[in-house]
Amino acid sequence: MRTIKLALVLVLGAVGVACGRADVVIYSALDQVHSEPIIRQFEEETGLTVRAQYDLEAVKTVGLVNKLVDEADNPKCDVFWNNELVHTVRLKKKGLLAPYESPSAEEIPARFKDPDHTWTGFAARARVLILNTELASKVVPDESEWPTKTADLLDPKWKGQIGMAKPLAGTTLTHMSVLWSMKGPEYVMDFWKRLMANDGRVATGNAHLMKEVSIGKFAFGYTDTDDFRMAELEGRPVRRIFPDQDPNGDIVGCLVIPNSVSLIRNGPNPENGKRLIDYILSKKVEELLAKGPSAQMPVRKSVPRPDYVLSAEELVTIEVDWEKVAEAVEPVSAWLLQFMEEK
Repeated sequence: MRTIKLALVLVLGAVGVACGRADVVIYSALDQVHSEPIIRQFEEETGLTVRAQYDLEAVKTVGLVNKLVDEADNPKCDVFWNNELVHTVRLKKKGLLAPYESPSAEEIPARFKDPDHTWTGFAARARVLILNTELASKVVPDESEWPTKTADLLDPKWKGQIGMAKPLAGTTLTHMSVLWSMKGPEYVMDFWKRLMANDGRVATGNAHLMKEVSIGKFAFGYTDTDDFRMAELEGRPVRRIFPDQDPNGDIVGCLVIPNSVSLIRNGPNPENGKRLIDYILSKKVEELLAKGPSAQMPVRKSVPRPDYVLSAEELVTIEVDWEKVAEAVEPVSAWLLQFMEEK
């Protein structure tokens, strides 16, 4: 009976969407394979029809962000589910987000919530080092000298054995924007110059870097926890390293980037938009994302999770001022674009 009911809801929802009718509209930058089952479950449980538009991998989050900006005078979307928080903050600065304090967010730590209530964070990814243990043991036999921090990418003993994703989009751009806002432009510029001098490899994206490391093209590099999980599921000889856990280090803490959900200002269905936000921020959704293939990290300690998924509360993490990070995106993008073109 449950299967028949779900099928009927999906069919009716598809018909309504095709005819231009929907009770609530969401734009989701989280990969469709991960976000769509949750959206469809919301439809089943509430009887509401949802029109969902998903991001294209080629343009990352920026495609939907630009769409929201283009629609500012006539919003067509109610809810924005983003996996790149910095771009959500940029939308806030443009006045495109409406404040909404969801009751589902009560236990979410304050650092994952906008003080003005225009966005709420949940289900995070961490920036981690992925290391090929077989190759690393050949390059540096002493395991105690294996990488534990960002600065290890610049260590001459790993020359030609390290990599980063191209830093012009995605979480790598977010990472560089965080460092730019926190440590200053000179820090980021010096890092990339030294990385290239150390024969650092530049992958097309985090998934590409994960694959290159997992098959032994080079020893280690930066990726995200969800990409690492893919290599782990494939049985590759890889290790996940949460970097910069030393409280006395040059950088203190690894970068944790939560998903975020926001209500669009003047959207067509604000009350149903709030219901959808409440659902997305529920503990059961965070649990589903933790147990799913993307292995998203709960931001609440009380959310059940598999042993291989840490809670963000268990790590030493960078204390991020997302407003400053949003301001850094344009200057760091401009410098990195010119730098990469010269290489």
